[in-house]
Amino acid sequence: MGLDWNYPGPAEVFTEMASLMPSLANITWERVEREGAVTYPADASDTPGNEIIFTTGFPTESGAAKLCPPMSCRPTNCRRRISMVLSTGACSNIGIRAR
Repeated sequence: MGLDWNYPGPAEVFTEMASLMPSLANITWERVEREGAVTYPADASDTPGNEIIFTTGFPTESGAAKLCPPMSCRPTNCRRRISMVLSTGACSNIGIRAR
């Protein structure tokens, strides 16, 4: 990608992410390693993460969720017809979709 990414390990990547993402406040890499996992957002460094992420609204201008149907796609590199595309269902609030 042409970027000078020279991280010695995941702790440094997480630290950079946390510096740019307010939702990671109160979560450090040390805490993730100590607790095994931390649900975000966390209200304080000594409390568990919230069970519900968006309690007062979504990160949109209106505060409402933006729901959109998934785009359909056809497998292009298949020798036989496949009638299903498996999806992780993972969508983040920044618009990245994994499939």
